Amino acid sequence: MVLAIALVMGMASSPVQAAPQTSNIDVDDAVTSGTNSFTYSGLWVNCGACNSGAFSNSFRYSYSPGANATLSFSGTQATLYGYRERTGGIANVSVDNGPPVQVDYYSADQKLVEVYKSPVLKSGLHRLTLTVTGKRGAGVSPTINIDRAVIESGAGSLPPTTAPPAAAPPVDNPATGPGAGRWMSGASGEGVGNGEFGVWRGTTVPLAVTWSDISFDAAVNSYQFEPGAEYGSWTGSADWAFGGIWAGDTWSAAASGAYDSRWSQILSNLKNKWQAKQRGTLYIRFAHEMNGNWSNHSVSASDAKYFVTAWKRFYAIKQRVFPGARVTFSTNGNTVGQQYDWRTLWPGDAFVDVYSTDWYAAHWKLGGSTDRFGAPQGLEQHRLFAKEHGKPFAVSEWGNQVENGDQPKYVEYMHDFFTRNAGTGAGQLLYEGYFNVIWTPNTFGLFPESKSLARNASAKYRDLF
Repeated sequence: MVLAIALVMGMASSPVQAAPQTSNIDVDDAVTSGTNSFTYSGLWVNCGACNSGAFSNSFRYSYSPGANATLSFSGTQATLYGYRERTGGIANVSVDNGPPVQVDYYSADQKLVEVYKSPVLKSGLHRLTLTVTGKRGAGVSPTINIDRAVIESGAGSLPPTTAPPAAAPPVDNPATGPGAGRWMSGASGEGVGNGEFGVWRGTTVPLAVTWSDISFDAAVNSYQFEPGAEYGSWTGSADWAFGGIWAGDTWSAAASGAYDSRWSQILSNLKNKWQAKQRGTLYIRFAHEMNGNWSNHSVSASDAKYFVTAWKRFYAIKQRVFPGARVTFSTNGNTVGQQYDWRTLWPGDAFVDVYSTDWYAAHWKLGGSTDRFGAPQGLEQHRLFAKEHGKPFAVSEWGNQVENGDQPKYVEYMHDFFTRNAGTGAGQLLYEGYFNVIWTPNTFGLFPESKSLARNASAKYRDLF
């Protein structure tokens, strides 16, 4: 999602007279001081490396009614650019406190386009304000977005009559343009936090996957984000998983509010550590892989109704304590040891920001589009579930499993799937994370290759990613 401000050339006073001299100035959404800069009021989420077409590889978005972004600039005209998409809502735009003009960010397909152009203004200082109305037209949410501004600094004039206006700046449509097939390609484990993994594969890692699920102490302290820790210096985005309940806890107690204060404390500490430095977006995977049978937070059939209520409680607390984070509903690729259709655990579209599944090579080998309860099991069926519910899709964990062999074809399959479905809209792949945690024996890790038990899969991953 992006937003920009461009300029239109001044007109010549006669067909033979040269047009006034102009120049364009790019202003990134992160610039918040100086003559040409943005100021923000209300909830705005910074999304670093969410879309390769974004100026400086980041943008900001908001769905909070009344939130506004004001561009202060010195120039003669401003044109706003943004991603029109399925989740796009309606904004109001006003210039110098003039009457507002509505801008609709909706499009059936995601595209980066001009969304508003100001009138030609007298050369000088101006203020352009973009406000979230909380309304939507055909879109599924009220979300609007900002990426950059391009200011024309030339002398003001009337629109040209002897020549057409200058063309709008070229845009990088992530569906068809130079950024096609891009997403946040992340990883976990060895070499991610210190950058060595990215150097090995030849591309920067924009998203880290990490966990604090073994105990309440691990979750409430989120040690990995402390200075000097694994992700203490991390500036990208992250997928952070924690269980929500631990040994001795129950989902029925969670549904009654017994753990509300605990969750509030966890989120407050997490927010303080995450925001201690400039970072991307934090995706919280609450109760991840809940449809398995190996965790304290696993959900049984009798727990299902309590889990749904507890999830809604957690989401409400998250919105109050850490509104800038996003919540990811993350299943295991197939249901293990439980007797239900995992879709009965879905808390409702209003309480989830991203749908994800963990889909390892064993799931690839398993085959089949649905499980015995009719729930999605194949990777494409999981993606279609996200699309049906209007959510971006993610694969938070995936990896080669050496007990099934060295599987470069699996790595190739995953890369092809990611490339084919990349994007930020409903059912599009927002991010994925390779599980590069080194176990004994090293079941999954591909880096460093000296430790890998799947050298062909390692080489294939390095070549493709």
